[in-house]
Amino acid sequence: MNDDSQELSIVSKKLKNPYSLENMRAAYNSLSSDGNARLKDEYIIEATDYYIKFLLKNVKEYDDITGDSIDLYAYPLDYEHSLEAYEYYENLLEKDSCKWFYAAVPVDYDYKKHEYEIIEELFIPANYSKTNARIKIDQVFLDELEEEALIISGYEKEVYESRTSEKINQARKRYPSGRVQVFDTEHNRLVPLNGALVKTRRWFSTGYGYTDNLGNYRVNEDYKYNVNYSVYFVNTNKFRIYNSLIDIDPAYHNVGSHSNSGHNIDIGRTSVAWRFATTHNATVKYYDFCNLYNITNPPANLKIAASNSNPGGLTGGAAPMLSKVSGRLGPRTESILFDFFQHLTGINLYANILRSMTAGLQPDIYLQLGGNNQTTASVYYITYHELAHASHFSQVGNDFWVDYINYIVKNNGYGDGSDPDAGMVAVSEAWGFFMGYYLTIETFKNRFIGFPNALQNDNSFTTFGALEDFRPINRPSIRAHERIGATPNTGLRGWIPSGLLLDLIDTDQDLISGSTIDLASGFSIKQIFDCYSPSMDSPDDLRRELNSRNGNLQQFQVNQLFNAYFY
Repeated sequence: MNDDSQELSIVSKKLKNPYSLENMRAAYNSLSSDGNARLKDEYIIEATDYYIKFLLKNVKEYDDITGDSIDLYAYPLDYEHSLEAYEYYENLLEKDSCKWFYAAVPVDYDYKKHEYEIIEELFIPANYSKTNARIKIDQVFLDELEEEALIISGYEKEVYESRTSEKINQARKRYPSGRVQVFDTEHNRLVPLNGALVKTRRWFSTGYGYTDNLGNYRVNEDYKYNVNYSVYFVNTNKFRIYNSLIDIDPAYHNVGSHSNSGHNIDIGRTSVAWRFATTHNATVKYYDFCNLYNITNPPANLKIAASNSNPGGLTGGAAPMLSKVSGRLGPRTESILFDFFQHLTGINLYANILRSMTAGLQPDIYLQLGGNNQTTASVYYITYHELAHASHFSQVGNDFWVDYINYIVKNNGYGDGSDPDAGMVAVSEAWGFFMGYYLTIETFKNRFIGFPNALQNDNSFTTFGALEDFRPINRPSIRAHERIGATPNTGLRGWIPSGLLLDLIDTDQDLISGSTIDLASGFSIKQIFDCYSPSMDSPDDLRRELNSRNGNLQQFQVNQLFNAYFY
């Protein structure tokens, strides 16, 4: 936390903590003086938890603590925050990219293994049964004690209103539920956010619930009073989305305090969280496609940095798979990664960011999603493209990927195709570009009721014809792979043969390179992907493997097609 109290007061307001040990003892004494019949002389109010802040340096430290079932928050839990404040805290990094996190931890938790400060001792009635207290306090009395603590802390209005609404002495607990949606620019309406984590927090108690494919959720914790709602862009053990290359905690969207019965959350196009939610939906959809086409998933616990740092507002990305190849790039790791990101995305990473990234987040995928011109389809495209690389990585492993990164650095990007190892980029990027465009078309082919066929798709990013009418370019050429026309683009061209993969699949007998008719057809996406072994590092290897696996049944047609693409 920034220690500048004036700056803090601008974004947050300090609250009296009803769960402090001192306050709970005062509540106990208040009930005692009122002659509460449930109070017993042997009851002892002792700390159940410590309110602590941790100064964490990287994702590993964050995961170490959350792996112990401790809920970490990037903002103080005893403050009332504006919605702008949550964004302020999400981006608040200390020196050397360390970050303060706040939590309530059991008194027997080994918090000393990390840099910490104890803010306050707590007595949390809901956690009392988990302690080793010699005398167990009656649960009804604990409920009365909690209400008294709230009343003497100045929250009597909330307590009385809850009682009145239930027409009973004490408020009834409820399990919050609701629906989360994000705006889809292709359909011009809100659509469900699928498979995201909804967290509810009431002071120091947290509940969880994942959204289903309709965006509906129900958390596992019940509450008497209003709770704070936030959406975290994580999906079980599959992936986590981060705000930047140097973040420590996953990206989240906090919408403030609402009813304990539930709250619907709508993420609009102008929301900071739009890029996280849209990336999240695209990633969930990609895993669905992996299942549909029976291709390998990206590796588990994938780290995706969805950044808005993007000169010119253009979509871009990279798949360094850094958390997987970490330690394999040698002593020049930071220099290699500087060149890799600069050549593929155009961003320049300063030394402090490189150090923080390599020692901290170690992102597997980086997405450039800045600018107001992003559409749902453009975000899906770049997400699909990079996730296709992640699936490729799962199949070929670390050594192939290190060679790929080194090629990009050596050739200042894709190069002109004349390098002896250019085939590795040609075949790898052909897969990425093909899957990016093909899956985007498949996702949005029914955007308008009048266009039920993929051949007549109409979305804001690309058209089917752009991929179908690919224009091969012979090597050497600086035109590795580029779009023709504005958005949506009307064509593609380059020496990276992404159109070749579609020509292997479709049944259209279109003209390639002005003279060759595409006669190859009927290959599946799985048949193509299965050829992507660690030893397959050129289009020539792909051709031989396809012919071999297919019993050379279309050998002439396949060879003719590859020749038309100059391979």
